[in-house]
Amino acid sequence: MKGEREGTYPVPAGETFENNGETFTLVGPISEAKFIEIGNRWKKANRRPRNRKDSPFTFKGEEYYIWMIVDEFGYYVAKVAVVALDDVIGDAGSFTVGGMPKHPEMYGVDYRGRGFNQMLDEKRMPFIKDLANQRKIPIVLDLSNDSENRLAKYTSEGFEIFLNAEEKHPDIPQRHYDVLKAKNRTYAIYVPESMKEDKAMQKAWDILKCR
Repeated sequence: MKGEREGTYPVPAGETFENNGETFTLVGPISEAKFIEIGNRWKKANRRPRNRKDSPFTFKGEEYYIWMIVDEFGYYVAKVAVVALDDVIGDAGSFTVGGMPKHPEMYGVDYRGRGFNQMLDEKRMPFIKDLANQRKIPIVLDLSNDSENRLAKYTSEGFEIFLNAEEKHPDIPQRHYDVLKAKNRTYAIYVPESMKEDKAMQKAWDILKCR
């Protein structure tokens, strides 16, 4: 058993796969409460609700969708998440055990470089695009910690990238842009077809009213 674990736990139902001789399960989407329960199996972890009063995150709310990869001992090793708000589907973070300086001491193992984040995003992206289209709201991702390759990946997915929030996309709500701008954060925005269709219909209606 690799890493600082205290025992084994049940592995949630999901898609099982092999990677570097180890067995993992991709799970999701799940609720934030379920994620916290599994995340805190690591003995030094302290996962708390993202929507708490002292939360430093850009996007937070009550409706979360989380995808994660769990090892054969029931511990999560990577996750991606979004939160659905009334005006955007906002990024709620991506995380791989080993990706921060404190992780070697906390976890005793590093799962970077396994392609886990890409696997998770392949599940997340079609789900949230469909949700955005249904609700007619944009997807906004906070990408300041992402590499050039990942920024290029989001561009290929139909997102527009705005470095350091230097410009406001017309479809990002002002309240979210203000937070990103204050933090000097790079963001990506995806506008679903349903929003574009609504705007086109409104424009056509406005033209008719002027005649």
